[in-house]
Amino acid sequence: MEEDLRKLALECITSESNPLWPDGFLPLCAKHGLTKDEFCHAFARVVALEFAHGELSYAEGDAAMNCLFGIVDIDLRGFAWEIYHAFDAGEYQHGQDPPGTISWQKYTLPRVMEVLAAEGLLLRAYNSFKPKPLGGSTKFRR
Repeated sequence: MEEDLRKLALECITSESNPLWPDGFLPLCAKHGLTKDEFCHAFARVVALEFAHGELSYAEGDAAMNCLFGIVDIDLRGFAWEIYHAFDAGEYQHGQDPPGTISWQKYTLPRVMEVLAAEGLLLRAYNSFKPKPLGGSTKFRR
């Protein structure tokens, strides 16, 4: 299921329109026996974890979450709402921030990590990154 969700997130990132709207998510729901709420949670989880791993940039995660918001709007809740809201907070300069503040670094990343931790997923995000030396160097790779 996660691979299907990743593919759908990638479509959201690369498409000029919203591939989830109005019912582009339904085949995945049918294939995996998900309700709309379960789909939203699973999609947001994949986006949040990929962002935490550095596999998605802020802009890519934001695009994917905006697609999700496009199909549920005011019905988004719980974990999915928290992840959407975290990405939304990175879209603009907050009034109290000094010039040069990078909003996604200040607001999005810490909030995504906090929400993942609250769901018990932060350890998974951290542990799935296994440092491996590259040719004797101290650089890391997955």
